[in-house]
Amino acid sequence: MIIEENIKTEPLAKVAEILKKSENLNLTDWNAMNIATVSAKNLPSSRMVLLKKINDDGLVFYTNFNSKKRKRPS
Repeated sequence: MIIEENIKTEPLAKVAEILKKSENLNLTDWNAMNIATVSAKNLPSSRMVLLKKINDDGLVFYTNFNSKKRKRPS
């Protein structure tokens, strides 16, 4: 995973710091995160994703392009 060294945007800098510590501990799936959303009808939905990259532009996740979470609402 790519964690840029000089992230200046808060709170992304703090997230990057925590991720580096987790990676150094050799934890299993240290870059796994839960993404949750709520529909217009207030129905929650969540799934686990793996973080691919973090920089000042934000977070990039691995995703399955066939998943329902990837599809845009019609």
